[in-house]
Amino acid sequence: MQGRVEEADDKQNGRGFLAKWKNTAYRARLLHTTWLFLSFISLGFIGGQRGPSFLDLQLLTNTDVEEASLFFTSAAVGGLIGALVIGASYDRFNKPRLIFLANIGMGVCVGVVPQCRQYPLMIFIWFITGFFMRGLETAGTADVVRVWKSETRPYMFIVHLGLSTGSLFSPLVTEPFLVPKHLVEKQTLDTGVSCNATFVSIENPPNISCINNQTNSFQPTTYVIQLQHAFIISAILAGLASLPFLVKSFKDESTLAKVDNSRKAEEQRTVPPLYYVISILLIMCMHICNSGIFDAFSAFLMTFVVKQLDWSKKDGALVTSAFWACLVTTRIIVIFVVDLITPAKLLLFALCFVICALIGLCMCALYLVHTGIWVFVCVAGSALSVLFPTLIALADKELIPVNGKVSSFILVAGAIGLLTNPVLLGFFIKEFSALWFCYLLLIEAIMSVVFLFLILIYGRMILKRVRKRTVMEIDIDSEHFVQDTLMDDLKNVDVNLDDKSHV
Repeated sequence: MQGRVEEADDKQNGRGFLAKWKNTAYRARLLHTTWLFLSFISLGFIGGQRGPSFLDLQLLTNTDVEEASLFFTSAAVGGLIGALVIGASYDRFNKPRLIFLANIGMGVCVGVVPQCRQYPLMIFIWFITGFFMRGLETAGTADVVRVWKSETRPYMFIVHLGLSTGSLFSPLVTEPFLVPKHLVEKQTLDTGVSCNATFVSIENPPNISCINNQTNSFQPTTYVIQLQHAFIISAILAGLASLPFLVKSFKDESTLAKVDNSRKAEEQRTVPPLYYVISILLIMCMHICNSGIFDAFSAFLMTFVVKQLDWSKKDGALVTSAFWACLVTTRIIVIFVVDLITPAKLLLFALCFVICALIGLCMCALYLVHTGIWVFVCVAGSALSVLFPTLIALADKELIPVNGKVSSFILVAGAIGLLTNPVLLGFFIKEFSALWFCYLLLIEAIMSVVFLFLILIYGRMILKRVRKRTVMEIDIDSEHFVQDTLMDDLKNVDVNLDDKSHV
């Protein structure tokens, strides 16, 4: 019955778009969502840049795969702290100003990344960059919930479409600035080569001599590291996207507060603290798996195809862009059909496709079916596009209402996934083979399905009863309160009558 009411409300909201457009508050919320969309484009651009630039970052810092994977781990640790700090600060400070600071901080830090040739310094700058990136995602996600409340679902997809759009174009923009694979393939550190790479300008490319540890012979190779240009583009995008929030931070946001989409009484679900904590933990566990899969595709897909299939960096950048193109296309389509399917079914379908895609990738990599790699990467991109926005809808529908605090916990879980996956993948790829890209993600996808069923069982069989009992207790307390109030009023009337009779 409740699902039918929600569907009816959604249809009514869809028919009333023109009427809503005449509302000044509605237009203000749409404009605010547009600025968030642009901020998430810059966020996605920077996030999508890490994978294609990974091998060049190795050259820049003279590290191997396992050592360089700590860059991503450092960014994940920074993201974990950033999600906690920004999430805790969100309700206490000026919200547009907080988003501006996270955005501009992210831009400044990413512009400095190519200048950090020392290994410890590179780890530190990725830590700060991750802090601002995850802080921006936390504040932006919470802001969508704050602005749209019960109408959050499609707009959450729209904002995160910006993240996917930035990640789509990022590899294409970054690829022209990468060192060609054929110039450095003999200097690969995994084969026992130590290369003293120097950050140089384009105008004066020097000869960079690399020493083979096995033969102690000099192998001069000329290449130019131009990575700074790609990262400067990222910094400019982040700076431009932050400007609207700088302006909004000095303006009155009372228009956004005048909303007519507040939650209905039946949606204000009161949950006891213990059950609330269990709900949060279930959501976090599932998102740890989901974020690990998502981040591994964006960060390690190029490394997988270059090392396992001997593709060029250009082909790796193209297949990464194909992944993001399918993700963006599917996310656009889902915006229009998101109300036609329940979050649980949509998540289950998506995870099943992810599992099939990973199995297909593994088989194609083993038997060198290059066309199959493209197909299954596209399938994985389409399936992964719905995971995060739908997980928020699932939590809101099956467990607890999603607010800024819940969004922060979810993104903290995402940071935990980003923290653990690069370390595991870097270790397994170095010690065994790049096929562990498929193996590890397949394990995480299966675990995500298990957590999905646990959430459904817990929400529908346990939490539903707890809510009913809590609502009954609230109703009884309310009745007692009303009765006590009436008795007090009657006593006051009797006292007044006695006073008048004495007079």
